[in-house]
Amino acid sequence: LTSMNITVKIKIIQTILHSMERYSDMPAVVRNGVLALWQFKVPDDPALLYRDVMVRLVEVLNSHTAPDHFYVQKTTIILLNGLVCWADNKKVMGTQIILCM
Repeated sequence: LTSMNITVKIKIIQTILHSMERYSDMPAVVRNGVLALWQFKVPDDPALLYRDVMVRLVEVLNSHTAPDHFYVQKTTIILLNGLVCWADNKKVMGTQIILCM
């Protein structure tokens, strides 16, 4: 992924986010989407679509609250933490993340 240009990375991230939204009721697809985002250089590459990534990840936390979705929650929280720590406006999104936990 390091040799791809920015346009291709953005398109891939958009496709992952779209798949996570479309199949949000399928924990395996959502989990794999989160894991796919981890394949990028965090936080630099997901920051290309920062707001979209953050909104989708917060939605994942809100919708996957069952005990058997623990792995989805855990990987999502770790990715969110990496992105929130990077952002200048971390207070705004950080508050939303904390409220949904």
